[in-house]
Amino acid sequence: MQNEVRVGAFFIATVVLAATLFIFLSDYMGRRSSQTITAHFANVAGLQAGAEVRLSGVRIGRVVRIVLEEHADFPGRPAQVVMAIQRDIILYDTDSFHVDQGALIGDKYVSISRGAAKRKMLLADDSHVPGAGLAGLGGLPEDAQELMA
Repeated sequence: MQNEVRVGAFFIATVVLAATLFIFLSDYMGRRSSQTITAHFANVAGLQAGAEVRLSGVRIGRVVRIVLEEHADFPGRPAQVVMAIQRDIILYDTDSFHVDQGALIGDKYVSISRGAAKRKMLLADDSHVPGAGLAGLGGLPEDAQELMA
């Protein structure tokens, strides 16, 4: 009888450990507590999945994946950046999404800046928004090219 108790206890401990590992490694809890927003960019300049998403310099989420696929509502913006953002963060349709560079070379993140419009609509979960492009020094060549055209 004592062997059966040990085997049963070992089995229960193994199942609990496996479930705990699954939850933490798959970010299961993070997905349930976040909203998904997809921004469409013409160029993401080396942005990687796992990069931070910041609002006013504060980390509010992360880039889940980047997909290269045209969307009918966003012609000329084939790079889709799928972001998981904390559910308690309120985003509006007037907010701008930029790819920005951090202090380290190659350290890219998505920066969200608030729009100044008085009439704002809340972004729902699974919303698609236009990306505003590259911010900072990364956007200078793009801006110069637009001025020369």
